[in-house]
Amino acid sequence: ALNTIIKALPEFINIIGKKQNPVHSYPLDIHTLLVLANSIDNPDYKKLTTIDKIMLKLTCLIHDISKCENIADEGHYNQSAIISKGISKRFFTNPFAQDRVYDLVKNHHWLEKLNTSYNDKKNETIRKIAYRFRQPNDYDIAKIFAKADLQSVSDKFFNEHKKTLESKDIDLIDEELDWFYSTGCAVFSDSICAKSKLENHKQVLDGVEYKVIDFNKIDDNEDMGKYGFQKGKKKKDLYLLVHMMNEKGAAQGNFEAVKSLSSSINKGVLSQSLITPCYKKTFMDSCGVLLSNINTNIITMSPSNQTSGVEKGFSNIAQLLHNDKNYRTFFKDQFLKYANIDKDSIADIEFANFYRKNIAKKNKLRTISR
Repeated sequence: ALNTIIKALPEFINIIGKKQNPVHSYPLDIHTLLVLANSIDNPDYKKLTTIDKIMLKLTCLIHDISKCENIADEGHYNQSAIISKGISKRFFTNPFAQDRVYDLVKNHHWLEKLNTSYNDKKNETIRKIAYRFRQPNDYDIAKIFAKADLQSVSDKFFNEHKKTLESKDIDLIDEELDWFYSTGCAVFSDSICAKSKLENHKQVLDGVEYKVIDFNKIDDNEDMGKYGFQKGKKKKDLYLLVHMMNEKGAAQGNFEAVKSLSSSINKGVLSQSLITPCYKKTFMDSCGVLLSNINTNIITMSPSNQTSGVEKGFSNIAQLLHNDKNYRTFFKDQFLKYANIDKDSIADIEFANFYRKNIAKKNKLRTISR
């Protein structure tokens, strides 16, 4: 079994026999394997999707991959998270799945932060933890992992700290996530499903080649299948999630900045616009980077401005998410209207459960289950 792990994860060799601080009963490799075993033995493990089980197992194996020997290495989760970015690419081709692994590894000491938070800061800590695990299912993974991690330190350590796992604060984080999801931006945009179709649509800007679609030159009724979108979809029927910039911004290389900010490793939060390209004036002096709506770094929430990026920094994003609900229901209400569902007939928890189920796995409106 160990040989199988090492074939897939040769970095594991570096932790074999590595001694930990005296609080731990086991060397780092045994601790890591115990975390994996205890996670799989947790009854809630069976409730996870297949991809989330893989994500949890990979997180278990690499969460302490950078830990120093014989000391209480307080910042090891930051370095381990950085290392995880390279490792996760072997297991997930989707960059958003790679970001999820990064976030799970980086924040695997969330229980400690919750336990040591002062009472006057407790609500703020709960909101921040909920924000960090805002991707549906991540908090379920985090809870399984946290218990397994405590169990795998020592019997004494687990008995001293297991009460934290039964704290009402654990449920308050779930309630905070329900709040997020009950007002979730149910945006289901079109995306390019066949990138090979863009090979004939390239432009060079300052020596860098980009794949570009000039919507101004496309008829409203043209089949967008030739550009990689769903075959049969007409331009006038497209809904695109984009980050807009003017030509000056594009010339200054802001495309690369957008690419960088879309990764959770950079703590980026991008502004967005949901548009249809049939309104040609939108594109008259601007260009837009097509975004994927499953990227949790793309947020529409600010009460002052829905699309500019104002007040969307990481430091206050959790607080903004908790703002008055009326600011957060626009996309939800529009979605229910589009689906011909009376918004007053849907309880908040019903919509939250719908959001969890569908946003976690799908991002195309046609695949959503009623």
